[in-house]
Amino acid sequence: MLKVIVKRPTKAPEVKNIKNDLATFQKLVGGNISAIYPNIRGVAAYINDEGKLLDLIPNFILTDRHNRMKDVIVGTAVFFAVDGENEVSLSDKQIEQVLRYINERDLILI
Repeated sequence: MLKVIVKRPTKAPEVKNIKNDLATFQKLVGGNISAIYPNIRGVAAYINDEGKLLDLIPNFILTDRHNRMKDVIVGTAVFFAVDGENEVSLSDKQIEQVLRYINERDLILI
């Protein structure tokens, strides 16, 4: 099992334990996955790679290390930790960092 944060548009982020396989990630985001990298060391997220083409609901803003907007993320995002090229569970510290990142950039709360 993998400890992740699932952030759906218009919803509060949820810490969940999920199966670490492609089918689970694809089901959560509703299609093929694409990785994004928030400015949090050792953390990535999967999103639907066709989210904008499918006109999915805006979720949060992705920023660079200078806190400048890079993109608007649409649809569900699943945050996880990375170890090399492998998905691993988020640590408690990373969970805190991701929750703060999302809360500061959530399009519903801004």
